[in-house]
Order: sequence, then C-alpha cells, then structure tokens
Amino acid sequence: MLLVFYFSSQSDNAALSLLGLIPFGDKLIHGLVFGILALFLYLATENPKLAVTLAVFYGLSDEFHQHFVPGRQTDVFDWLADTLGAILVVVALEKWLRKRRT
Repeated sequence: MLLVFYFSSQSDNAALSLLGLIPFGDKLIHGLVFGILALFLYLATENPKLAVTLAVFYGLSDEFHQHFVPGRQTDVFDWLADTLGAILVVVALEKWLRKRRT
C-alpha cells in the first residue's frame, strides 16, 4: 500500500509515460498492482471478500488522492481496472486453492 501511495504521489514518472505506448498499458498495470495487493490482503486475512473489498476501497482512495497531486487526475476507469484486477486474482487464487485441496 505504501508503494502504491508513493507512486501515485509522483507527478511525473518516465516509466509511466512509456506505458502510453502500449494500448491500455496503464489499465493493465492498475489491474496487476491491485491484483497483487488483493493477493497479499487475502494471504493476511484468509477472507476473499474482505481482501477484494479492502483492495477496491484502497483503489478508490488512491484515485481520490491523485486528485490532489499536480499532473495527476482521478480516473474512474483506473479504479475499475483496480477492481477487476483484485477480483480476478482472488477468484483465480480461490479456484487454485480449491483444486489443490481436492
């Protein structure tokens, strides 16, 4: 969470500018980062719904935070990518764990 906050506090990041060359590159990164966050939250809580909920609300707070960072903007589609990434990772992990238990 600290890394997400740190990077979302940066007004100019050359690595993020390169993502503009990949179609939907920033959305893929959002999904990946918040998927990883949801994974860690799942491992910490062992509760898939709580892990996704916390990741989704942290994504919402991250977008709100970016509103106050010069050069950054709030984007509902970034938040949707965060949400989708969190859901996909936790669902995939749940399926993998279920399969592994049987």
